[in-house]
Amino acid sequence: HLVVNVISLPVIVPGNAIWGGTLVVFCGGAILLAYNGFYTVRENEQAVVMRFGKIHGTPAGPGMHFCIPLVDTIVKVNVTEERRIRLPFGGGSERPTRSSEADTLMLTADLNAASVEWTIQWRITDAIQKVKSFYHPLDPTGDVYLGQVITLASRTVMNRLVGNYSIDEV
Repeated sequence: HLVVNVISLPVIVPGNAIWGGTLVVFCGGAILLAYNGFYTVRENEQAVVMRFGKIHGTPAGPGMHFCIPLVDTIVKVNVTEERRIRLPFGGGSERPTRSSEADTLMLTADLNAASVEWTIQWRITDAIQKVKSFYHPLDPTGDVYLGQVITLASRTVMNRLVGNYSIDEV
């Protein structure tokens, strides 16, 4: 004798399967929205919310906040840090070891060469103005561009100042 076991499959009603799939997708989307929608701002920062690339509202202070994922871009700006650039080399407060003396030379009013080094210090007070002026998607913090602008402006001013004085006055 041949024994055959009959396995019965559950009956799937098409309407119920669509609702079940829709429910799974909806719950997954809600979880993803909640996970990507919250962000934290530290106490030394302000967060500027950009909705579709335009600044939306006032800067968010410290704490947890919500944004709309894929619509809002959050740019966090440190408003308490004192930043500095040592010029003419660029970079931090230490003098680079590979720099040459020729990098520091400037021409004075009496046509002598003077070796000049200086440090620029600044602090950002207006987060919205910083984002308006220096935000770029490839450099979201804007610090690279800001450093280049400050370096160029300070070198121009220092060349002008040193050029107005004689070597004895510098």
